[in-house]
Amino acid sequence: VQVASFAQAGNADAMMKKLATIGQPHMREVDVNGKRWYRVMVWPRHEKVSQDTLLSEVRQMGLADAKVISNLN
Repeated sequence: VQVASFAQAGNADAMMKKLATIGQPHMREVDVNGKRWYRVMVWPRHEKVSQDTLLSEVRQMGLADAKVISNLN
């Protein structure tokens, strides 16, 4: 589940700490139009947790723009 993108790594780190309560957070650095962005994603801790369930938990945290993504490009 992709949660957010940040222009500053510190903001991404703070979000990852919040997400650690519900799953395994990850950050990916990407360049978009010459600008560095930090994408924050969260993966389920267990195989039995579906992406839809995890997405619901993320949205309950007030992160309504989170979405399930099928590739990491």
